Amino acid sequence: MYNIIKELHIELTDKCNARCPQCVRTNIETGKPQDWILKKELTLKDIKKIISLDDLATLEKVNFCGNYGDPLIATDIISICDYILKNSKKATIEVHTNGSMHSEDWWWELCTKLHTYNKRLTFTFGIDGVNQEQHSRYRVGTNFDKIINNATMCIDAGFEVIWDYLVFKHNENYIDVAREMSEKLNFSKIN
Repeated sequence: MYNIIKELHIELTDKCNARCPQCVRTNIETGKPQDWILKKELTLKDIKKIISLDDLATLEKVNFCGNYGDPLIATDIISICDYILKNSKKATIEVHTNGSMHSEDWWWELCTKLHTYNKRLTFTFGIDGVNQEQHSRYRVGTNFDKIINNATMCIDAGFEVIWDYLVFKHNENYIDVAREMSEKLNFSKIN
């Protein structure tokens, strides 16, 4: 009964392009990654060792939500998602990201390669404002316009895309504006 894996939370990497001041990985004195951050990631080969084909038969949900890094920084993220979704009939994947990394061509590749699984793959973008100034007060080192463009590309590819809005003193009066923006851009919802 307890040997069947139904849900997994996988920390693919401790790498991140952002320097969020309240993140555990950020040294509050320097704004850089903590010295103990290893800057490592799991590869497709690692995932195949961790999640067997037998496990994939019963797997229902995988959550890639980095506590120490952004899962989309992991080099093999596209092939990892493909492996899981191709070999499991019912598994869904949730990917949480700041969305401010990679080129437009990389996002096009992600959307193109994973498009056939778009009903089983959800992206949650951390967007904490309605413009660059608001957003980057917490998501230091990220680009608001790039995030919106990347999220829109995923929306246009048919994926469920969620806007995750952390509320701070500097953005609390813009929740309704963010909600309106999310609806206009066709996000599935805003949290």
